[in-house]
Parts: sequence; structure tokens; C-alpha cells
Amino acid sequence: MVGGSFDYHPEKPVSVNYKYIKESSLTDRKEEFSITDEHCFINYGKDVTVTMTSSSECEESIAGWTVKYGEVCVYIPAHNKEGLMSRPVQTDLEAITKKMIQ
Repeated sequence: MVGGSFDYHPEKPVSVNYKYIKESSLTDRKEEFSITDEHCFINYGKDVTVTMTSSSECEESIAGWTVKYGEVCVYIPAHNKEGLMSRPVQTDLEAITKKMIQ
């Protein structure tokens, strides 16, 4: 994971709310979305630009960032089929992919 490292996630999936930071969004999404997911908690370095945050009954974390080492982004949401197939995640992944290959 460029720019950070995995710390932990709760044993069971929970409802996680994801929110983009407007100034650094990789997608055109402005609204928050929620999915049942492994709420991952991440350690990240000083050279990252945070693009997304996450919150749940557990606590808050970051959920996405870009790194100034070229064309690198990290997108944390969706670790199960339900999350990966959700409309917000599919839309985000399509938009991020398009921006990264332009």
C-alpha cells in the first residue's frame, strides 16, 4: 500500500459511511455513501493527500488518498461482494480509472 499501511479492522463487517473531501476528490461524487464493509483503519505517511474519510460505530479513519509519486491512488472501500457491487463503489472505480489513464 503506497503511502500507508493497514493497521486493523473489526472482526465483523459494520455499516461504514464514506465521505469525499471536496478539494481532493478523484471522482465527481460529492455525496456520502454507506455500505456494509470491513472498516479498515490505516496508518498513512506525510506525503499523502487524503481524498476520503470513513466512519462507523467503531470510530473514524481515512479511506482514500493520493501519493505524489506519480499516478498512485488508494481506495479503501469495499472488501466483499456486496460492497464491490454497490452503485457508489462501481461509479467511483470507473471515474478513478478514467482519470488515472488520461
